[in-house]
This record gives sequence, C-alpha cells and structure tokens, in this order.
Amino acid sequence: MLKAIPGIELIEMPRNRENAWCCGSGGGVKAGYGDWAVEIAGERVKEADKLGVQAVVSACPLCCRNISDAVAKIGSKLKVYDVIELASQALG
Repeated sequence: MLKAIPGIELIEMPRNRENAWCCGSGGGVKAGYGDWAVEIAGERVKEADKLGVQAVVSACPLCCRNISDAVAKIGSKLKVYDVIELASQALG
C-alpha cells in the first residue's frame, strides 16, 4: 500500500518481517513498564535514524504512540505516522 502512494520511498528496516523487533509497547508492557517500553522503542528509532529516513510508519496504534514517545525522549526528528493517516492524505 505504501508503494502505491505518490512521493513515498519505502525503505524497510534491516530487521523486518519475521526478524522484526517489537516497539516495546505490546502485551501491556507500556502500561506496566513504561520506561522500558520507551527504551526498546528508542532502539528502533536509532535504527531508523541510521537509515536516514524522514518518517516511520506503522499499522499499530501502540507502536505509533510508543515510537513517538521514544522520538521525543531521544530528540530525533523522525515523524511517526499510522498507515491509515498516509492513505487518507493521499486520497485528499
């Protein structure tokens, strides 16, 4: 779907699909261990920053929130989008 949106270049994280790392928020981790969840998401943010991308896209609202929290904590310039948000923008 992302490849079909004009102006978006899809760059996948090195660890993706069956080798992907969790953002750290799922399964109640964010609720029970908030600092740890943000630390885990911070590793994903650092990985994205190394790729030189402008944004991270997820279909999971927990990922979007936790990665956004990590972006703020680390001071990254990454933008975080839900895939539906980008689809809506593309449709005008």
